[in-house]
Order: sequence, then C-alpha cells, then structure tokens
Amino acid sequence: MSSFELKSDLPKSTQEEIDRIEAITSTSRTTSESNFLTALTPYLTNAVLRYRTQGITSPQTPDNHSGDILEAEGETLPSGYTGFAKGARFYKVDDSGMIIYHNTGSTTNAVWSKLGQQVVSSSPSLSASPSASQSPSSSASPSASPSATPSSSPSSSFSPSPSFPEV
Repeated sequence: MSSFELKSDLPKSTQEEIDRIEAITSTSRTTSESNFLTALTPYLTNAVLRYRTQGITSPQTPDNHSGDILEAEGETLPSGYTGFAKGARFYKVDDSGMIIYHNTGSTTNAVWSKLGQQVVSSSPSLSASPSASQSPSSSASPSASPSATPSSSPSSSFSPSPSFPEV
C-alpha cells in the first residue's frame, strides 16, 4: 500500500532542491533539472486540504495532523493508498477540469467512486446474480428492461389541446 505523496514528507534537502529548480524559468532549466521535477510530480501536485485531527491545527502547529485525510487534491487518483478516511473527498484536478471522488474503501485501502455516480464497492461480489429478482417492485419509476408479457390494462389517453387559427 502506498501513502499519499506530499512535498513536506520528502527530506529537507530534496525540498530545497525542488524550490531551487522551481525558481528557474522552465525554459532555462537543464534536462536533468526538468527530469528531477518530473520524477517528483505527485509530490508537487498533491495537497491535503483537511485532516481528521485530534488537536487544533494553527499557524503555530501546522503539522498537527494525527488523523486520516478527509479532503485532498492532486492530478492522480490515489487508489489503494492508506491514510484516507472512509468517505474522504479527493478532487482530481487536471487540464480537463475537476472531478470529485469519495473513498468507498477503508483507511488502509482507498477505493474511489465519482461523486454522484454508482459506488464502487471495496468488497465486490464474487458471483453475479443468475436471474432478475422475482419480487415485485413498488417503485414509481419506469423499468429499463422490457416486460416478458404484454400489459392487459388500457394505456391510451386523450389530451385535448386548443386549436388556434392559422394567421
């Protein structure tokens, strides 16, 4: 399992080298410097927005994050990572915009589902159901599957609408 890559977790010397290279305009960087930054992309693009903290986070104690991550953002979905609370939000930000995901897995194995779409289970069923349910549904929504037998109830309706003369 992987942990969420944050620049602050890198050794101080690596952080200083990143800062030095980022101060150079991209057109003036050497190939080696560009490759160094590319190799560390997740550390440069990931950010934790909110932790489930036990204490109070303040400017004096900015690293007071003893709990799991509740909100984060980055360019790559951290699937299978540890340290994300169940229900945590992840904002995937890239050139196409932002997509919001929530963790349907656990704190030891993040499984991400797009917010507002079908939930991906962290423990999927190993066998598919062989047939449709035989129990009737009281749902008012229409069925997406065709009926096996035709309906015996009349379904025609009359909707009178006023006629207007042509001009």
